[in-house]
Amino acid sequence: MARGLVREQGDKDLVKAVLLKRGSVHFGRVLMKPGKPLTFATIDTAAGGKLLVFGLPGNPVSSLVTFQLVLVPVLRKLMGQPDPSLRRLRVYTMDELPLDAQRPEYHRVWLSWHDSRGAFVATSTGGQRSSRLLSMRSANALLELPQVCLSRVPRPSSFVRFFSTG
Repeated sequence: MARGLVREQGDKDLVKAVLLKRGSVHFGRVLMKPGKPLTFATIDTAAGGKLLVFGLPGNPVSSLVTFQLVLVPVLRKLMGQPDPSLRRLRVYTMDELPLDAQRPEYHRVWLSWHDSRGAFVATSTGGQRSSRLLSMRSANALLELPQVCLSRVPRPSSFVRFFSTG
C-alpha cells in the first residue's frame, strides 16, 4: 500500500509508468469525494503470482476515507471473512447537506442514537474539505451522499445511508 504516490497527475505521475512496466494499472481515478486519485494495480511476482498495489491519495482525509471504503473490505476478503462489506444503515440527518454535482460524497459525521426517534441520527462534523483533518477526527461514520443529478438535497430528518468507520 502506498500513500501519496499518485497525487501528481500527467507528466509528474512517475508511479504509473513504473506500475505499467511491472504489471497492470486497473484504475487511477474513481468517482468519489474525497478520494478521486485512488489507484489499483497488480504486479507480476517472480513466483508467478500477483501483488495487489493500492495507491491512496496524498491528502490525509482522502487517504483515510479511501482506506476505510476500499481497502478495509479488500483486507477482510483476503482474511477469509464471509461478508467483507462494511455495515450500512439508513440514518436520519440533523443538517441540510449540499450535494456535489460531479461525484458522490462520503460526508464525515457523528452518529448517535436518539431514543425519541428510535433511530440513529447523523450530525455533520463541519467543513468537509479534504484538507480538514479535524472533520475526520471528530467523525465515527461516513454518510453516502449521491451526486446532485437525479437526487434532491437531503434535508434534516431525511434518511441517508452511512458506513460505520468502527
